[in-house]
Amino acid sequence: MYKDLNGDGVIDTRDQTYLGSPLPKYQFGFNNTFNYKNFDFNMFFSASVGNKVLNQLKISQNIPTNNTSYFSSVLIMPLLP
Repeated sequence: MYKDLNGDGVIDTRDQTYLGSPLPKYQFGFNNTFNYKNFDFNMFFSASVGNKVLNQLKISQNIPTNNTSYFSSVLIMPLLP
Protein backbone atom coordinates (compact mmCIF):
# COMPACT_ATOMS: atom_id res chain seq x y z
CA MET A 1 0.00 0.00 0.00
CA TYR A 2 1.29 3.42 -0.87
CA LYS A 3 0.34 6.83 0.47
CA ASP A 4 1.83 10.30 0.11
CA LEU A 5 2.62 10.87 3.79
CA ASN A 6 4.68 14.05 3.52
CA GLY A 7 2.28 15.78 1.08
CA ASP A 8 4.80 16.65 -1.64
CA GLY A 9 2.76 14.90 -4.38
CA VAL A 10 5.46 12.27 -5.00
CA ILE A 11 5.54 8.78 -3.53
CA ASP A 12 9.17 7.96 -2.76
CA THR A 13 11.40 6.74 0.09
CA ARG A 14 10.62 9.85 2.14
CA ASP A 15 7.06 8.58 2.51
CA GLN A 16 8.13 5.45 4.41
CA THR A 17 6.80 5.11 7.95
CA TYR A 18 6.91 2.71 10.87
CA LEU A 19 3.82 0.47 10.89
CA GLY A 20 4.57 -1.54 14.02
CA SER A 21 6.50 -4.53 15.21
CA PRO A 22 5.92 -8.12 14.08
CA LEU A 23 7.28 -9.29 17.45
CA PRO A 24 4.54 -10.05 20.00
CA LYS A 25 4.57 -8.62 23.52
CA TYR A 26 3.37 -11.93 24.98
CA GLN A 27 3.47 -15.52 23.81
CA PHE A 28 1.87 -18.33 25.71
CA GLY A 29 0.76 -21.89 25.21
CA PHE A 30 -0.99 -24.79 26.85
CA ASN A 31 -0.13 -28.44 26.37
CA ASN A 32 -1.91 -31.43 27.89
CA THR A 33 -2.03 -35.19 27.45
CA PHE A 34 -4.82 -37.52 28.48
CA ASN A 35 -4.27 -41.28 28.71
CA TYR A 36 -6.92 -43.90 29.31
CA LYS A 37 -6.21 -47.61 28.84
CA ASN A 38 -5.02 -47.97 25.22
CA PHE A 39 -6.05 -44.46 24.14
CA ASP A 40 -4.14 -41.20 24.38
CA PHE A 41 -5.15 -37.67 23.44
CA ASN A 42 -2.68 -34.78 23.07
CA MET A 43 -3.60 -31.15 22.60
CA PHE A 44 -1.58 -27.98 22.23
CA PHE A 45 -2.79 -24.39 22.08
CA SER A 46 -0.57 -21.40 21.45
CA ALA A 47 -1.18 -17.67 21.11
CA SER A 48 0.68 -14.43 20.61
CA VAL A 49 -0.57 -11.02 21.68
CA GLY A 50 0.64 -7.51 20.95
CA ASN A 51 2.12 -7.67 17.46
CA LYS A 52 1.10 -4.84 15.14
CA VAL A 53 2.32 -6.24 11.81
CA LEU A 54 1.64 -9.78 10.57
CA ASN A 55 4.71 -11.68 9.34
CA GLN A 56 2.97 -13.82 6.71
CA LEU A 57 6.23 -15.28 5.37
CA LYS A 58 7.08 -16.76 8.78
CA ILE A 59 3.58 -18.19 9.19
CA SER A 60 3.66 -19.76 5.72
CA GLN A 61 7.01 -21.42 6.38
CA ASN A 62 5.97 -22.77 9.80
CA ILE A 63 2.99 -24.73 8.44
CA PRO A 64 4.23 -28.29 7.72
CA THR A 65 1.58 -28.98 5.08
CA ASN A 66 2.42 -25.86 3.06
CA ASN A 67 4.68 -26.61 0.10
CA THR A 68 5.11 -23.00 -1.04
CA SER A 69 8.68 -22.09 -1.89
CA TYR A 70 9.55 -18.40 -1.62
CA PHE A 71 13.06 -19.09 -2.85
CA SER A 72 12.28 -20.30 -6.36
CA SER A 73 15.73 -19.35 -7.66
CA VAL A 74 17.36 -22.00 -5.45
CA LEU A 75 17.80 -25.29 -7.29
CA ILE A 76 16.79 -28.29 -5.19
CA MET A 77 18.47 -31.48 -6.27
CA PRO A 78 16.83 -34.83 -5.46
CA LEU A 79 18.75 -37.32 -3.37
CA LEU A 80 20.27 -40.07 -5.47
CA PRO A 81 20.32 -43.69 -4.20
